[in-house]
Amino acid sequence: MKFTPRKYQLDAVNTVLAKISDGTKKMLLHLPTGSGKTVIASIIIDEILKKNAKHKILFIAHRCEILNQTLDKISQQSPHIKASIEQGDRKTSGDEKVVIASVQSIVRRKGKFDASEFSIIICDECHRSLASTWIEVLKFFSKNSPTLIGLTATPRRSDGRSAINLFGEIAYSIEQTELQDLGFLSPIKYYSTKANLNLDNLSMTAGDFQVTSLSEKMMALEIRKLTTDAWVERAFSKKTIVFCASVKHAKALCDDFNALGAVAKALHGHSKDREEVLNEFKEGKVKVLLNYNILTEGYDEPSIECVLLARPTTSPLVYNQCLGRGLRTHPGKKNCIIIDIIDRSTHQLQYSATQLNGLPEKWRTTGDPFKERRYLSKVRVNDPSAYLKVHSAGSLKEVQKVLMELPPETVLAGLDGLPTPKYSQAQEPLGALESIEEATKILFSLGIQFKDVSIKSAQIAVSFENLEEASRDYSLCKWHINQATNRQVIFTKASTDIIKKKRTLRRLLKKGQRIRYFDFNEAANTAEAYVTGLTRDDFDEAKSGFELITNTKISLKGSIVLF
Repeated sequence: MKFTPRKYQLDAVNTVLAKISDGTKKMLLHLPTGSGKTVIASIIIDEILKKNAKHKILFIAHRCEILNQTLDKISQQSPHIKASIEQGDRKTSGDEKVVIASVQSIVRRKGKFDASEFSIIICDECHRSLASTWIEVLKFFSKNSPTLIGLTATPRRSDGRSAINLFGEIAYSIEQTELQDLGFLSPIKYYSTKANLNLDNLSMTAGDFQVTSLSEKMMALEIRKLTTDAWVERAFSKKTIVFCASVKHAKALCDDFNALGAVAKALHGHSKDREEVLNEFKEGKVKVLLNYNILTEGYDEPSIECVLLARPTTSPLVYNQCLGRGLRTHPGKKNCIIIDIIDRSTHQLQYSATQLNGLPEKWRTTGDPFKERRYLSKVRVNDPSAYLKVHSAGSLKEVQKVLMELPPETVLAGLDGLPTPKYSQAQEPLGALESIEEATKILFSLGIQFKDVSIKSAQIAVSFENLEEASRDYSLCKWHINQATNRQVIFTKASTDIIKKKRTLRRLLKKGQRIRYFDFNEAANTAEAYVTGLTRDDFDEAKSGFELITNTKISLKGSIVLF
């Protein structure tokens, strides 16, 4: 059965097809981990072969998991297309329309292929294509100037080189935060745990910490205990993937987790039971999966609830790939917990979420640093001293406090490019009516068009006519309302019934009388409202009139004027 692609995936596919029609020979798709690059590639392959069945396509990757996923997706999307894998013991027959090959195998077996047959080459994780084996393969298959399409979440490498140099322009790109706002990627809850690692003393190899030296640091009993303690505190019982500093480190931490009562297993390059362990993890029989240098790329398990980074790195590419293992959405999964073991001495080269996102050095993240970077980047002030105050702040709360204290004419744009709302931070949850008033005030000050504000199970529910648009554009609004009310905030789809019933009640009121709160329980067909400025007679008339017109019982409360 064909899968239903998401809109951004179709946008990416259509962009590629349009560029191929225009004669573009090289292009790169920059998509975050978890966005479905394999799905996009399989649809591209399907559409290309629909338009011209004479094409022959080569798909290159470096991991067995990616090859298998790609074959599965092509078989699902286009069962009529013959595709097979060239890797290890698996060999193609020569009459396939799509050859899915590991770069390690095809570099040795390229002589069995007629390079001139291939008119399209797709490279997954194409930031790796600057390695000598990739260059050798691409050079061999470039005889007839095929169209080259690269897919990656991280086009720039830690050594300063970029896949853009080989694949030309970025044809399509979408931000991780945008996909999170749309609900296609899981939100992040980020926690850093500082340890006395003294990474300044470590030697470097190929631009990252030398494996043996780093492993010795992370193998210390106090560091291993700190690592497992952080997991117990933040993610106990959550399905967790752990990235370790070495094989030895992975095995030792695995023993530590098992000693805590967690069912844990370790994988590395020499593991013989790799598929069995991955299946056990998928099925939930294994709760904590530890690995060294094996599941960083191409591993897809949406049910992962926690990523534990127990291997400091200087590489933004490695760091971003590890984070991405937990970003896929899954039924019942509210967010992905990230636990980052960071050197207390803040080694200038060590990557953490702060460095990765270009946030100030002393920044204290309270949730998702990717979104916090986006919010901060939209702030615009027209005074140098104000700029310094904003960019020396250590958290979103501090930035908002600075913006609220600045003269209005100094702040051209607040967090996320929206106006700066004024409010006092609530230390305790506000009452229902007060919460609704604060939320409404913030929504109006931000210029946000909404339908209604109500209380649902102690949460503040803001309803919108276009829920998808609101979820994409107004995510920071939830944070502001939460700060002002100390209540959780949810966005909901506006109910036609609740709008009609609230409008009916409003028509029954007199000048100066105001609905401060209205809610409708569709299942019970009951309404609840708080109205100010009613006399006793008005109170009875409004209640009976509403129930007669709508056939809905209403619990009407409010302030009653005596005169």
